[in-house]
Amino acid sequence: MGLPSGGRRRTPGLRREEVAQLAGVSVAWYTWLEQGREIHPSIDTLEAISRALRLPPEERVHAFALAGREPPRDSPPPLPQLAPASVQAVLGAIAFPAYVSDRAWNVIAWNAPADELFGHAARAPADRNSMVIAFGDPSFRAMLVNWSEEAGHLVASFRRAHDEAPDDPALERVLERLRGFPEFRRLWANHDVRQRYFARKELHHPILGTLLFESQSYTSTPLGLRLVIFVPDARTAERMAGRANSPRRRA
Repeated sequence: MGLPSGGRRRTPGLRREEVAQLAGVSVAWYTWLEQGREIHPSIDTLEAISRALRLPPEERVHAFALAGREPPRDSPPPLPQLAPASVQAVLGAIAFPAYVSDRAWNVIAWNAPADELFGHAARAPADRNSMVIAFGDPSFRAMLVNWSEEAGHLVASFRRAHDEAPDDPALERVLERLRGFPEFRRLWANHDVRQRYFARKELHHPILGTLLFESQSYTSTPLGLRLVIFVPDARTAERMAGRANSPRRRA
């Protein structure tokens, strides 16, 4: 810790005086804090104590919560270019269409059934974004039944993500691109905010016909990734299975 040696210790860990010294506060003040007195530590002081105690992120957040304060936002990490191998293995084990996106809604991994529906592999990496696809790909708009209603839900969900991370440059870059679509600008001006974990999706696929799904999303906060799974109804599952097992597909 950079402290001078103080001889043999009876118990492991820092002494109260040492924590106060590392945090830049008086011993008396830190003693009052440990005793639970009404002293209302500032955000800067809480940060200093968290650093002195080397609190991991979860305990730092908990310390701020105990003090009734919001911890300062850390700078967002760089976006992952590829999904971890373990995440890709999960996608490969899912029989239904599924993909993984980063916090800016860029699709970075998908399985074969999802590629069959959305053609991610054929898109340029810069165009593999759920919002950009929804507003900028005419073929996707034609395939998605009730596109107008779904677009409103997407924009409301994207605004919620943006509100939770207003200084995230990755989200700002996507937002700047989306402002180039008139429909997005109109819906964005409504200031609707919504979060959905389940949604019914109806697609009119040019080969498979009408397909019905329930989309489900699961977020991994430590990885900064979101898994989206399209669970088909019985008839849709049968159609997709028949397509996958057709002689032409096997060839």
